[in-house]
Amino acid sequence: MSGTLLSLAQQYLEGRLRPVDFASKFIEGWRFERDSDLLVKDDPVLSELLSDVFSLADNFNPDEDREDYEFNELQFFSWYAIA
Repeated sequence: MSGTLLSLAQQYLEGRLRPVDFASKFIEGWRFERDSDLLVKDDPVLSELLSDVFSLADNFNPDEDREDYEFNELQFFSWYAIA
């Protein structure tokens, strides 16, 4: 079901999407799938992984005024790459 979200993740890891573009597109796509009850059709492991990526993307802030719990670009990629 979540082929689009997985494709976005692959594009990001391959460097074809900037972090800010990936984060906004992933958040938008995840919320759409959640609100459309598409996420519940995924395998539970995949659903949990996508939820974790959503949380990471939601805590990404490319601006200098980020909170302590927010990630800059390097931290975001590092956390995402090991997730």
